[in-house]
Amino acid sequence: TRLDSLTSDPAKLATILKAHIIKGKLTMTDISKKLAVGKGKITLTNILGQPLKLVHNSKTNQVTVTDANGHQAYFTNFDTKDPHAVIHGLDNVLM
Repeated sequence: TRLDSLTSDPAKLATILKAHIIKGKLTMTDISKKLAVGKGKITLTNILGQPLKLVHNSKTNQVTVTDANGHQAYFTNFDTKDPHAVIHGLDNVLM
C-alpha cells in the first residue's frame, strides 16, 4: 500500500508531511478571518514553498485545501494545540 511505501522511505514521508505544514500558529478563527477578507478564498504557503489554496464553501460550510498538484482535502477538526503548532485535521493526504 501507499502507507507501507511511505514508512519504508523516511525522506519521502518527511516531504509529504512538510507539504501539510505552514509557518505560524493559525487557529481556525484566524483562517476564517483571512477567508472573509479573501471573499472565501486564500492561498497559504507550506514550508516547502508551495501554495495551498483554501476555499470556503458557504453552502456546506466546509473548507477545501488544494495543493499545487490539484490534490484536495477537507478540514475535519480544528485547533488541536501543541507547544509548537496549532493542528487541524484533514480527511485526506495531499500527495
